[in-house]
Amino acid sequence: MTKRLVRAVALMAVLALVLVACGTPGGDETTTTAAPGTTAAPGTTATTAVGETTTTEAMVECTEPIKIGLLQPLTGGLAASGGDAKDGFELYWETFGQEAGGCEIDFEVVDTAGNPDTALQLVDELVDNYGADIIVGELLANVTLALADRLKDKDVIFMSPIGSADDLTQRDRDLYPNFTRAGGWTSSQTSHVLGQWAYDEGYRTVATICTDYAFGHEMCGGFVQTFTEAGGTVVPAQQLWNPLGSTDLGTYVTQLQGFAPDAVFSLQVGASVSDFLSNWSNFGLMDEIPLIGGEVLLDISNVRNVPPEQVLGLISSGHWAEGLDKPATQEFVDAFDAAFGRIPSYYAAATWTAAQYIAETVAAMNGDISDRFATLDVMKGLQLDTPFGPSVLDDYGNPVYDIYIRQVVERGDGRLWNEVIKTYENVDQFWPKTAEEYLQQPVYSRDFQGNAGG
Repeated sequence: MTKRLVRAVALMAVLALVLVACGTPGGDETTTTAAPGTTAAPGTTATTAVGETTTTEAMVECTEPIKIGLLQPLTGGLAASGGDAKDGFELYWETFGQEAGGCEIDFEVVDTAGNPDTALQLVDELVDNYGADIIVGELLANVTLALADRLKDKDVIFMSPIGSADDLTQRDRDLYPNFTRAGGWTSSQTSHVLGQWAYDEGYRTVATICTDYAFGHEMCGGFVQTFTEAGGTVVPAQQLWNPLGSTDLGTYVTQLQGFAPDAVFSLQVGASVSDFLSNWSNFGLMDEIPLIGGEVLLDISNVRNVPPEQVLGLISSGHWAEGLDKPATQEFVDAFDAAFGRIPSYYAAATWTAAQYIAETVAAMNGDISDRFATLDVMKGLQLDTPFGPSVLDDYGNPVYDIYIRQVVERGDGRLWNEVIKTYENVDQFWPKTAEEYLQQPVYSRDFQGNAGG
């Protein structure tokens, strides 16, 4: 704890300088309040662009801390991403103090190694032995689904800022009444936008290669549906699926080259990312076929670990863009960089934002979150200025975000990051359809990709 407090003091000094440089005209803080018509508790909240929480009413005295369990893969092939998630979450509390609404915030971080069975064992310990009020996790969509099923009847709030399985806030939302995606997203939310963008850019035929599990199915399906409904073509036989964790993707890249499409859409995770990008570059395709990526393919956690020539100029879509020119984003980027010596990934931004949602909600409830469903109602009423940009939860508990078309470029200091080249504002999980239209179709899978022409 001593080391964390020392680092917190240093971070507050950095943030003070950043806020002076990036503050709104006249030095005013950005403020947020509960949305009109919500069931938010009395006492509006105010937050700086990086999430500092205050309240207009006297805090209640808490006799017990609010306990949070954070589950992430800290070993194995996803350790780098899980480590970023851990760092983002801890940094928030180190920066603003482990207190909200007059209550001490206590949390435990556990390593799932990306294994569903391990995650279930650990979450049982967090709820039954540690006494967690809130569970935040996990990274993989399949592990998140397993956790949601285990926790659905528990007296606990389950938040998923990273695990993005679509149906948790869509067709199955009534099965998980204690679940919220605050700080998170659905897998297909950002690729819906990319499919429309690709068609508008003039691409007419696209081949795809995606990791063969729920996240890959959903992100790929989001792209395919909007692209083909706009008028583009994705030949079903030119949709390739590689196993999760595979690291020998040369044969897949050879097939893609043979298809000769206008562009290729790819979604890879973990060790498959560097293998795919290496093969794509080594086969000389950087200048032959445009490659457009699902959000995590070109997340900075992957970009920072490959040679620049393999990623410079590549385009993807995302709800996170570390190069976004907004105070809340750059204040977080600078704080994370100062603490850890690297540009923060989506994983770090997601858990920081989840912590921001928790702090704001606890403050709005004046420290009393014993009624889990009332707490979730208050959380849905918040309008926050986050590192992602403006965030509000829809009626299903999923954020509505600005979605960015991003390009990998070199910063002034020689490091790479994703710079915004186009913004689609206020994109919900059903975009561009209505919820009623969208929910009539099945969830994306290998069997259903929403292909209007296939």
